Amino acid sequence: MHLPSRHHQTAERFCTRRRFLGLGAAALAAAALPAHAAPSPMLSLDGPSLLCGGQPLSLKGVAMGDPLLTRVERPAGDYRHLAEGWGANTVRLSVHPGLWRRQPRRMLAALEAEVAAARGAGQVVIIDWHAIGWPGGSHFRPPARWGLPPDAYDCDLALARFFWSTVASRFGYDRHVIFEIWNEPVRLENEGRLSAPGRDWTELKPILASLVAEIRRHHADNLVLVTGGHWASDLTGVAEDPLDDPRAAYSWHVYPGTARGDLDLLDRLLGDLPQSRAVFVTEWGFGGQDEHLRGGAADFGDAFVHRFLAARGLHWTAWCWHPIWQPALVEPDWQTPTEIGSWVRALMLRAEG
Repeated sequence: MHLPSRHHQTAERFCTRRRFLGLGAAALAAAALPAHAAPSPMLSLDGPSLLCGGQPLSLKGVAMGDPLLTRVERPAGDYRHLAEGWGANTVRLSVHPGLWRRQPRRMLAALEAEVAAARGAGQVVIIDWHAIGWPGGSHFRPPARWGLPPDAYDCDLALARFFWSTVASRFGYDRHVIFEIWNEPVRLENEGRLSAPGRDWTELKPILASLVAEIRRHHADNLVLVTGGHWASDLTGVAEDPLDDPRAAYSWHVYPGTARGDLDLLDRLLGDLPQSRAVFVTEWGFGGQDEHLRGGAADFGDAFVHRFLAARGLHWTAWCWHPIWQPALVEPDWQTPTEIGSWVRALMLRAEG
C-alpha cells in the first residue's frame, strides 16, 4: 500500500453523487464495446512460467494509478513513452471501489481508453480492484488530506462482484488483459501484526475464488491474480493450497517497511510459491517521506531486485507513474524521471536488453 506524502489531486470532482447505478454488468459493458480487436498470442501459465504464444515472457513495468485520478494532466502518449523510452512491457491500472460505486459508466469509459492506449503500445495490462481491507469487512479510510472519499477503498463484496462481472464482460475478449482480483487484503484490527502463518490465505481463498468464478461465468479466461493478507505481503500457505484455477497467478506487494527491512522475513512470507506458480509483484518501490517507504537503492532496492525479482523470476510493476503519489517515478512534466524513476527505468532497460 502506498501512503502519499502530499495531497492527491482531489477526487471530489469525480464523485458528485453517492449512488450505485442499477445497471446490469453486461448492459454497462455493452455501452463501451470496442471495434473488433485483432487476435494476439494468448498469455498462458505453465507452472511458474508465463508464456505468450508458447514462448517465455517476463513482465516488467509501472503502476499507473486510477484512470480518473491520474489522467487529469497526463499526456495521451505516455504509454508509448513508457514502452519505447523505459522498456515497460506491462502497466497496471487501479480502480478505486468508491469511485466505481459513484460513476461506473465514467470509470468504465476511462478504463476503456487507458487499456486501448496501452494495448496500442504493445503492453500487457493489469486491471486492479484497488480495495484495501478485508473482503466483505472493514476497509481502510484514507486521511482527509488525500482528497479521496471515505469509502475509496470499499470492501463491499457485492460491489466487487458487480465490477468484475462488468470488466469480464467488457475485457474478456483480450487475453493480454490480466485481472488483479483484490489489491490489498488486510485485517485492520491487527494493527500491523501478521496473522498466524497460513491463516489469512485459508480465509481469503474461498472469497477470492468466488470473485474469480464471477469472471469465469462470463466465459472470460483472462489470467487472474489473487493474493494473501497483510497488505498483500503474506503468501504463506498458498503454495500448499493454491487456487483451483489453471489460469490463476499470485500478486505480492513489498515496500521497505513491509517486513521492517528484514529480507529473511520477506523470504518466509513469499515461501516456495515461485517454484510452482507465477508471482507478480504488482506494487513495490522505495524512497518517500512516509515511514514504510523510507529506503534507497543501496539499502533496499538493489537487494530486493537481486534476491527476489531476479533470483526468483518474479514479474513486476513499480509504484507509481505520478509526480505526487509516492514513490513518484516521474516529474511534473510527465517525461523526466525522478531519481527513483531513473533507477527503475535503468532496471527495465537492462532487463530488456
